Formats: sequence, structure tokens, C-alpha cells
Amino acid sequence: MKKKLLAILGSILLSTALLGVEVQLWEKWQTELDPTYDEIIASFEKTNPDIKIKRVHYEVEDLRYNFQNAAFSGNPPALVVGPADTVGVYATMGIIKPINEVEGFDKSILKDILEQGLEQLTIDGELYGIPEQIGNHLTLVYNKKFVKTVPETFEELMATDYGTEYKLVYNLNEPFWGIGFLAAYGGWIFDANNNPTLNTDSIKKGLDFMKKLKDTGTVPAECDYVIADTLFKDGKSAFIINGDWTFSDYAKVLGDNMGLARVPKVEGGDYYVPTTAVQGIFVAEGLDSDVEKAAAKFLAYITSKDVQLKITAKNKTLPVNKAAANDPAVTNDAFLAGSTAQMLVGKPMPVVPEMRAIWDALRPGQEDIMSGRATAAEAALNMQKIAEEKIAEMNQ
Repeated sequence: MKKKLLAILGSILLSTALLGVEVQLWEKWQTELDPTYDEIIASFEKTNPDIKIKRVHYEVEDLRYNFQNAAFSGNPPALVVGPADTVGVYATMGIIKPINEVEGFDKSILKDILEQGLEQLTIDGELYGIPEQIGNHLTLVYNKKFVKTVPETFEELMATDYGTEYKLVYNLNEPFWGIGFLAAYGGWIFDANNNPTLNTDSIKKGLDFMKKLKDTGTVPAECDYVIADTLFKDGKSAFIINGDWTFSDYAKVLGDNMGLARVPKVEGGDYYVPTTAVQGIFVAEGLDSDVEKAAAKFLAYITSKDVQLKITAKNKTLPVNKAAANDPAVTNDAFLAGSTAQMLVGKPMPVVPEMRAIWDALRPGQEDIMSGRATAAEAALNMQKIAEEKIAEMNQ
């Protein structure tokens, strides 16, 4: 009987060893990028047969909400992908682990990663994530079939007949797109002490200009992300303002007719100023030792030169690995050169927890002015009020 029990126990232990370690990875990657990441995960698993990466996709807000709930319930995924502006919230909540404390993490790889990528995931001197992509910025994408000369100003864009139903499309009511217009007039969302600055003349001018683009028919009256994307792909708009995550998709549709350029200067102001950010991968707190070590291995793998070049080649996003960023495959690519030029004149996305309050304040203000429910002055005043209230709630 004793021998039989030992045999059963040995069989169980062997089965467990064969199963290996499962690392849950929750992400919000664009679905068109799935094949690239699935290929990378499969390659990693082949090299590390004792580790299984289970990828789970969520939309941005669902990912944030579900990760927080899972973390507080004591059952988080090992890894979670997110934009840089989530790091402040997650770190304050204590649900992600400082990278230097991650068991099995090879700190030597940090020297291979672009400094600006690491900086955006650092809070009070502590690194809380590893950048996986850099940029995440909006750029002017155009169809060369209709555009022979790229306009330097919005006045020029608005005055030119491109032979399309619409001249420009973008996600009209989404603050991530709107913030570039606000900054083009010299305004910004925070002061030096991270106090909201949404009720200023610069912000009001930016709101008025966005309304003008709609009122003049330059942009469709009803234009969300899906509508903008569809109109541009169907050749009904000459231009679209969209992010670097869409470049590979547009290249498939437009081929050699796809062009990238800096978003033009606004009327009476300066160039549109997109926010720039890294997309980070964070390690959850409270993991088992073997899971944490396996997660650390995946972080090193996905930031390696060869893997970063593969992501860049397939997705047309900018790499975070220094050697990959300086590789001729990147430096000689016209699309990536245009994307880099726009990124370099962007403004880094603040990574402080108060950024959540800013997004919550900008959205209703932008919607109100676009719908005609408020003037720019009224919208700016209300946005400032909401931001201050939200930040006060956070600090209670």
C-alpha cells in the first residue's frame, strides 16, 4: 500500500512539473496586432517549455477596472499591460510591484532600454514597470491619392479641395485627441505642482477651434473612433488623426498611398501637440515565487532587440530597445521616421494619479461644447470644477 501511495504521489508531482507555470497576461492591445503577439508568445513558450503565457484581452477601461478588482480580491494576473498614466494609480493602490523587487528580474536589461521609456514608469524614484512600446502618440495620416501637398496649417487644410467627402476625421469627443488642440494654444492641463489648469484662455481657444472644425464641416458632425477609421479606409476622408497603433493596418489598406506627417498648426496658435507615452507591462503584487520568476523572464524576452524589431516590423510602432531603435530597419523606414518626428515634438503624458481626474473632467467639457450645450468659457469652468472635485475625492 505504501509503495502504491508513493507511486501515486510521484505521478502527481511529475504531472505538475510537466504542466509547468502559467503566467496570466492581461492586455489591451489592438486586436489587429494579435497575430504578432501570439507569434511572440509562442516563440517564448518554445524557448521556455515550462512556462505557459495565457493572454486575456480587455478594452482599456475594462482592463483597468478588472485588474483593480482582481488585485484587491487576491487573484490578480501576473502581468498587466497599460499606458503610462496608469502607473501612478496602480502604484498608489499598492497593486503593482517595484521592478527592482521582482524575483528573478535581470536588472542588467535596463541599460538596453531607452531612458525616456523608463522615466515615464518611474514614481518617486522607483521603477514600477517595463516599457514595451514607446510613442502611443497621434499623428496626421493621409492618403496620397488625394493629398499632393501636406498642409502646414489647418487654415490651408480647410481651404483645400481634396475631392473627398470629408477633409479630416478623428475621434471628435475623445479627450485623448482633444488635448493636442488645447496644448497648441500654449495651455496645459497641470501646473508645476500638478494642480489642474483647465480654466484658462489657452484652453478656451483650443475648445473653440475644435468646435470650428465641426461647424465648418471639416470634420463630420458625428465622428467617433470607428466612424473615423472607416471613412478614412474607404477613401471618404483625405486625412485622419490617429495613433501609431493603426499604422500597420492603414499600410495594408492604402499601400504606397499611405503618408505620415506632423499634425498642422492651429489657427492663431502653434502646432497640435500630441501626448506621448510608453506602454508598460506591470507585475502584480502578491504572486507565487515561481509565477513571478516566470513573469520576469517574459519581461526580458519581450524587450530584447530581436523581439522589439519583430513588433516594429509588423506593427509599425517604435521600439524601446536601444539597439533596435538604432537598427537600419527602423532608421531607414519612412513611416517610422515620420512617426518619430511627431513623437519628438509631443508632450509626455503625466503619470501622476491626478491624471485620472483630468480625463474625467475633459470628457464632459469636450462633449458639451461639441453639442452646443456650453460655450468654451462655460465648458472650461466646469472642467476645472470637476477636476478639482475629483482630485479632492482622491485625497480624502
